[in-house]
Amino acid sequence: MSHTIVAFLVLLWVLATASTGFRVSFISTSGTSPNYTTVQSRNYGGYAALSTAVSNLKTSLSATSVPYIALHGMNAIGFSTFSQYYKGFKEHIYLDAIGFQYITFGTRDFFYGPNMYANNFLATSPMTCIASNVLVSKSLPLSSYVHPYSVLNLTDSQTNQQAKFAIVAYTVQTFCSLSQCAEPVNGVAQIKVDDVIRSMTDFMKELLFVEKPDVVVALSSGTEFAFDVAVAKSVPGLDIILTSDDKATTTVPTVVQGTDGQNVLLVSDMTNLGFHGLARLDVTFANGAPTTWNVTVDPIMTCQGDPSPLSGCVTPNATMLQTLETDVAPILASLGVVVGSISTKLDGRQAEGGHPCRIGECAAGSALADAMLWQMGAQCDAAIVNGGSIRASLGPGPITMSDIGTMLPNANNIAIARLRGADVFDALANGLSRIYPASGAGRFPQVANINMTFNSANPGTLRLVSAQIYDQNQKTYVDIDPTGVYNLCVNDYMLNGGDGYTMLMAKSLYNFRQGAQLDVILKAYFKAKSPLPAPVGGRMANLVTQSSGASPPLIGSCTFSTTTNTTAGKLSDICDNGYRHTTDLTWTIAPANSPRSIYLTFSNFTFNGETDTLYLIDVSTKLPILVPSASAHGMVPANYTALPDAVGAPNMSAVAVRLVLNRPIEGSGLSITYTSDEDCPGGYILRENQCTACSAGTHVSKGKPACTPCMAGWVAPSEGLANCILCEKGTYNNVAGSTRCQSCDGGRLGTSPTQCDCPDGKVWNGLTCLQGHKSEAGPIAGVAVGVIVVAAATAYFVYRRRMATMKRRQQGVHKQKQLKTDVAMNRILQDIGHMVFEIALDCVECFLDWHAFLTVDDTDKYRIGFIVACIFQSLITFLSAAIRLYNIKALCSIRSKGVRLIAAGATTTSAEALRRIKSAETDADLHLALLNLKALRQKVIVTTAVAFPGVLKSLPMLIVSALIAKQENQGDGFNLLIAFGFNVFMFSVNCQQTLGWVTLKHSYLKQKRLTDARLNALGLQRPDAAHAGTRSLRSHRGRSEWMIQAAGGAIYPAQMKRSVTKKKGRATYLAQMKRAVTKKKGRATYLAQMKRSATKKKGRVPSADEALSDEEEGSNNIPSADMKRTATKKMGRTTYPAQI
Repeated sequence: MSHTIVAFLVLLWVLATASTGFRVSFISTSGTSPNYTTVQSRNYGGYAALSTAVSNLKTSLSATSVPYIALHGMNAIGFSTFSQYYKGFKEHIYLDAIGFQYITFGTRDFFYGPNMYANNFLATSPMTCIASNVLVSKSLPLSSYVHPYSVLNLTDSQTNQQAKFAIVAYTVQTFCSLSQCAEPVNGVAQIKVDDVIRSMTDFMKELLFVEKPDVVVALSSGTEFAFDVAVAKSVPGLDIILTSDDKATTTVPTVVQGTDGQNVLLVSDMTNLGFHGLARLDVTFANGAPTTWNVTVDPIMTCQGDPSPLSGCVTPNATMLQTLETDVAPILASLGVVVGSISTKLDGRQAEGGHPCRIGECAAGSALADAMLWQMGAQCDAAIVNGGSIRASLGPGPITMSDIGTMLPNANNIAIARLRGADVFDALANGLSRIYPASGAGRFPQVANINMTFNSANPGTLRLVSAQIYDQNQKTYVDIDPTGVYNLCVNDYMLNGGDGYTMLMAKSLYNFRQGAQLDVILKAYFKAKSPLPAPVGGRMANLVTQSSGASPPLIGSCTFSTTTNTTAGKLSDICDNGYRHTTDLTWTIAPANSPRSIYLTFSNFTFNGETDTLYLIDVSTKLPILVPSASAHGMVPANYTALPDAVGAPNMSAVAVRLVLNRPIEGSGLSITYTSDEDCPGGYILRENQCTACSAGTHVSKGKPACTPCMAGWVAPSEGLANCILCEKGTYNNVAGSTRCQSCDGGRLGTSPTQCDCPDGKVWNGLTCLQGHKSEAGPIAGVAVGVIVVAAATAYFVYRRRMATMKRRQQGVHKQKQLKTDVAMNRILQDIGHMVFEIALDCVECFLDWHAFLTVDDTDKYRIGFIVACIFQSLITFLSAAIRLYNIKALCSIRSKGVRLIAAGATTTSAEALRRIKSAETDADLHLALLNLKALRQKVIVTTAVAFPGVLKSLPMLIVSALIAKQENQGDGFNLLIAFGFNVFMFSVNCQQTLGWVTLKHSYLKQKRLTDARLNALGLQRPDAAHAGTRSLRSHRGRSEWMIQAAGGAIYPAQMKRSVTKKKGRATYLAQMKRAVTKKKGRATYLAQMKRSATKKKGRVPSADEALSDEEEGSNNIPSADMKRTATKKMGRTTYPAQI
């Protein structure tokens, strides 16, 4: 009893732990910084506050006995002044003290190269650096500190369960193009990053096989969130992906289905404030799969530096804060250190100086753009920086870090965007679109390696006139090629779409946003170039001196919008007579009188359907208006790729016309003439105070009260058409009110919009034009062909009969017997050949009829009748073929038995045996006669089952095909002619067989009666099973096996019969016969005595009992005189076959 209780308790404990699952928590962050960040007047982050926040999480988890893993994503070093000062020597000390266990690297970690990251940061840190798809040369120190994965075992103290965890990490494949990887050695890359999905798939398969972890956690580095989702769906074995950097998502966590259908959790540490926070993921696993989870992301508001801290702020770790102050002291001291000098003032004034960097070229902007190019070297072809990022002037004289911070207070990083030349134009045009004092003037472009001309008097984005870029090979400025590709250095604010530079991200072929901070770059530039001379000027010119006050753009895009409210007028392309690479113009026409309809006429422009589109938009709904389609039924959106001459927009008080040209043009642009009206446009009638479109097939002119059907030869494929459309050449329509024209196919020619005809000398058969005139020729020729074939078959039959008679007369009796014997069996072969040939003829007939059916016009009234006749014919053909095949099998069986009988000595045919049955020499002759009688019966049955249906199947086809061919709109129908002729032939054949059936059946019945009469005269009878295959024929092989039953019983001795029946074996029967014959002086003597006795005494054949009795008594078994007389009288024959 006690054992049972213990076992029950153990079972309960197992079930309880299994249902609870394994609990674990993950603490993660990335992009950490030693100092806090001020956002919306509050301070967030910093090492000291992060230390307190992580410590609080660990304490709460320890209290609940939940194991945890602390992970740091990429960019532990970053671009802060602290990191740039210590270069990794100090950062790892703080992260180690906070308690992070695992880390992966990002592009900012390699800002000073991989050796610095390895020697300064990883060499003395207990954190394990993971990079699963990165291959590092062993010649680099980094190879000693980077691992493809790490494994640890954790125990849930509450459930006492254990689980094996594997930590992996993957890095974006373009990592080395975004950061400073080691230089290649002898052309061999020292750091190689493999394709993420392919390499991680192979890596995970090996990891799962070797380590067999329960849970796999992955850190991502540099990949976009959408790509992380693709990794989760494609790479097997992943359970959790901790994304980092700027891959924020509104759903935390994001759950996707992995390759095996399991849930994969994606967790980002991005906060809704736009910077990294501290993420906590609590998960319960069951059987290695997450079942429940909860995620929180804390921005870590710190109380440090906050004059009025909120109650929810985190108190920084005092010890770490003191250490930080000690480490920051030399940095603060360095801010006052002179980093360089400049010989002239770099003007970057703000409000007090008129904003020179927001209205044109300024020295501070030029120096900053030059510094960006200097930093990035050959990676950039030119640099553009927004003038609003410059907030103060510098110099002349010594320059400190504090001065640089004043000039560049925003913590912007350098970024790269790879663009086509046309998109570079758009970027420059966007920067010129708003000039101080206009709102948003901070976008004005300060450039390096670019010369440009603009006209500030032009409207909006139409100010760029020309632009050139410095060619490093030619060492001179050349025109920007709209189709060329250029790398632009910008800042991360611009790359993210700031100040309207959306094309930098949207149109970029490649982009990189994680370069050094601009203040750090400028510090290094001053230090290297001191004393810095004045930047080269003349990079841009403003054509404000033009007398017209405005000029079209000579390069770039023509993008503009305008609105008019007059009731009528003419609008022109604002970029008319200029050159532009692309065009996007919008005219909004909103007449003040609120009309019922607006009429538009377009002119002065040649459209390119592949690159140009004209949109007509309902201003109230912002959707394209619906207009009639000229080629399809119904209304379609007014998105034209071919310029219409005129368009009427009904029920419309305001319409927007948008012209988009995705190609460069020069010269005249589009002109639009518009009017407003209270009437409905053509194609519409006024109904219930609304313009209603006429239905398809009808039309109406402007001002008419009712819709009118289109005449024959004209169509209206869509509703709302003012005029019908004439059928084009090669098409026709002969019905009024139609919606489409029919094609003149099959070789026909369009003689008029209402008719298609075949060329002279040809006629239409429903599919194509054929030589001929009228269809009567088809049936006539078909009948002729059928008559000729029947006549030829009859002549051939008569010829064969005459030749056979002559041959019989020329041969002797012996030859006649041999010939008859051969004919008996060869006739069966002929019958088999005929049936095979008839099956083939039926199939050909069926094929020809179906082929002819395809030539029948779809509109033919007899088409349904034709297909019904074809189906009926196919069914009869199939059944007839099945019957004939069965008969072929039966005839083959009959002939096989007949061949064996001939080989045994049979020499007569069925007719000969019936006439001379009393003198038949052998049992084989009689059996052969019965086999031929059976073959004749088979022929009667098959003729009955096939010939009658054959007549019925051909008759409907003859009638329908004749009716179809007779129609005037049919051609001579060559296919129909052939099919009809063959049908006549088959009909005549089936009729001949049907009529011959009477004679055939009469012959069979006559021979059957003769056979029965002759056998009755012998006191015998024809076995009932002889025509169906007797049991003896199936059971006794290799001998004459037919059995004739006499009135008094079997001819064979009863004991023999019983023995054969009982033993069911030929061997037993033969053995008994052999013993009897051998014992009585041999078979020959016995048969001779029997023959003489029967002839002399007319005795009777001994009964089976008498014969066996004599044998048992040892008598000589000579038949008595009575037996002989009886045998002679009965015209009997030896009952024991000669073969036996």
